[in-house]
Amino acid sequence: MQSATIPPISKNRYHFNPIIVVLALIFGSVGYFTYHFFQPLPQNLLKSEEKTTGKNGKHANPDAKNKAEEAYQKVKEAFETLNKKPKKTKADNKLLEKLKKQVEHWRKKKDWNGENHSQKSKGN
Repeated sequence: MQSATIPPISKNRYHFNPIIVVLALIFGSVGYFTYHFFQPLPQNLLKSEEKTTGKNGKHANPDAKNKAEEAYQKVKEAFETLNKKPKKTKADNKLLEKLKKQVEHWRKKKDWNGENHSQKSKGN
């Protein structure tokens, strides 16, 4: 009768696997070089302010928005000076309400980005 030799049972459950080490080095180096050589573009190089094509592009006229900003600042300053006045007459209160409506009007004009079409998803 021959005695069968049983391989010794290793007490270490985790064996050294060189394939895992090689894969870790490859992914680590790809991540390192991607991070260091492909930096995001600075904001001044991105063309985010220009009008884009399509239905949902920016449709607001930049010149109109600038004029609305100037008018808003002018009306807001007049509103604030009148609002700081301690004793207001009825005419001052009417003018204050009128200026308040104008401030809201010009604020909406300066903040308007254009129309947005078809925001609901279509199809699947």
